[in-house]
Amino acid sequence: MSLDKAASYRYSILGDIAQPGVRLMSHRMTVTEAIAESGGVLPTGDRSKVIVLRRQKDGTLGQIAVNVSAIYKGKVPDSTYLVPGDQILVPGNRMKSIQKILGLVQTASFARIFTGL
Repeated sequence: MSLDKAASYRYSILGDIAQPGVRLMSHRMTVTEAIAESGGVLPTGDRSKVIVLRRQKDGTLGQIAVNVSAIYKGKVPDSTYLVPGDQILVPGNRMKSIQKILGLVQTASFARIFTGL
């Protein structure tokens, strides 16, 4: 697929990323380049379980797993290129789960102050 009219091609990046949203593809780019352009993965993001959702010819969404952590360490090549319409999902990691639990504990403690429980 050619990117002759690259300015008209879009992809989206969601999840634990510094600047999620819909972006324009200005050139042929890899998943790691897209992550870098979006400000990088947050500390709560899981770099080893990044997923690219891509529309297949039959209309279904296919999943492409990308271990960005292994790419950064030089263990696997940076060879997953985006195509127009791709969606990059950066899931939360264990730290995010711990933060969520701590947030619930703090909310429960705060609620006890007002309810007297």
